[in-house]
Amino acid sequence: MKFMKENIPRALFFLVGLAFLAFTFHFFITSNLKGAVATFAMAFLSFFYSDLTRFKKIKGWGFEAELWEQKQKEAEDLIQRLKSVVSVYTRELMLNKVLRGRYGGGGDGWADHWRVYNELVERHTELGQEIDFSGLKRRLESIFLFDIVVRRYGGVRGKISDAIGELRVQSSSEKMPATQGDARARSAANLAKISEDPGNLFEMALQGKNVARHVLCWGKSVQSELKENFDVDVIFDEEDLKLLEKLAEDFESGGLPINEKTIALSEGREWQAW
Repeated sequence: MKFMKENIPRALFFLVGLAFLAFTFHFFITSNLKGAVATFAMAFLSFFYSDLTRFKKIKGWGFEAELWEQKQKEAEDLIQRLKSVVSVYTRELMLNKVLRGRYGGGGDGWADHWRVYNELVERHTELGQEIDFSGLKRRLESIFLFDIVVRRYGGVRGKISDAIGELRVQSSSEKMPATQGDARARSAANLAKISEDPGNLFEMALQGKNVARHVLCWGKSVQSELKENFDVDVIFDEEDLKLLEKLAEDFESGGLPINEKTIALSEGREWQAW
């Protein structure tokens, strides 16, 4: 009888938490962000109180607890585990929101993404949850940087593609004596080694890499190879280089500024005051 009296509340809270968690996954799959957040909060609290029936007194979110049977250390460990769950859930929620439009069409822009991120962080802070979201923000900034770079590095890539294309046309149209056949083969081999593409920038962004710096290094490397091996001068637009350099430096120095300028760039809109 005593066992049932002490454990029934825990079991009830646990079952209620499972039910809310099921609704959370449903809302998550159907892209109902508000519903997912609300039901997860209820599931979270249900599991929380299920584990806290051993505590004699609860005081706020950053609570002080007196254990009936166990020490304060267990309560602190519980709080840390729950914070980890919140951190993982918030991360997946935001990444799903940012990536959803890319794979399924539609989706919101970065103005809304950053609004939701800031709102989530503020809500956690209001609840007294001291959770470090710097890792999540860095990943979001990396994808944000990708969206800017992918719309702005076309000038650099275009100059490289044009130069390589002209060399290929020249190579195929030139008539060389048989004695120069080896030289021509070496020239074609050198040209084939040059990469016209900087690689999968989106995959790099998902890994948190600085895609602006990568594009700059790639462009300058190809520029140097074309000059050294083919005596071809590739002249990039200074404005393109300046923008990429600024983006790379901002990302390296702690993060991109999140403002109307950068959001406009991420949407492919010009911002003359940049």
